[in-house]
Amino acid sequence: TVQCLVFGAPSSGKTSLLRAIVGNPLELETNGSGEGERPHACWSAVALTRGPDERERTLVLHEIGGELESQVLTHAMLAAGGGPPPLVNERLPGTPGIDLSRADVAAFVFDASSTKSFKAALDLLVKVSELAGESL
Repeated sequence: TVQCLVFGAPSSGKTSLLRAIVGNPLELETNGSGEGERPHACWSAVALTRGPDERERTLVLHEIGGELESQVLTHAMLAAGGGPPPLVNERLPGTPGIDLSRADVAAFVFDASSTKSFKAALDLLVKVSELAGESL
């Protein structure tokens, strides 16, 4: 199993990427004004595939944005300082939270038509890289 954290600015395509990987393309809901609204603030997805050796592989993707991004980064900063409190997923009580030290890989998504989106992804890349150190 490979754990992947997917970071990016709002509206950069994180949810679309996760849904496309698992074969469920995003259908935007509209609020009547013609502007799309995302029905959820965070997605987790699981994709199963077979490797060249025919063994089944599992890819678990977690969308990290908004409030969850802040929680993950704050937890990583506390861990770097010598011992964070237990991480809890506030969206799903009773389940563990998402921890940088448990991830195998991180992906940084940006909207290619927006320099602001690219800058946000780059800033996140630097911050996550510094906090994760050798663990990611």
